[in-house]
Amino acid sequence: MCSSCGESPTAEPTEALAHPRTPTPLVGGACAIVAGVLAVIQGISFFAGEAVFFTVTGDLTWVLLLGGIVEIAFGLASIIAGMNARRRQKYGTSLVGSVLGMVAFGFFIGGFLGLVAVILIALSHDEFKS
Repeated sequence: MCSSCGESPTAEPTEALAHPRTPTPLVGGACAIVAGVLAVIQGISFFAGEAVFFTVTGDLTWVLLLGGIVEIAFGLASIIAGMNARRRQKYGTSLVGSVLGMVAFGFFIGGFLGLVAVILIALSHDEFKS
């Protein structure tokens, strides 16, 4: 008998020992969260640029407005995906949200971080619950 856990020394390995938990989904989730935050900030800056353009010219350019909406939506999806990846839940959602974080390209750094998140989350598929 083990004095710390009470298990027999000849007991079968538990599920936790059969599938070790690596920091890969944690790092991938963190990259997805940072990519999402950068995309949200970039979307807000698109809105600010639209406001400045409207103040100066009196015309709306729908490009910046729609770009800001898309950036913010993709950024929020990437943030949610990163949180799911850090909890090792919802593999499909985590992967799709990371791809959206990569596509959102928040200040160009977000695209690289999104790519890193996609790779790390894809490599840690076995660690996710669903």
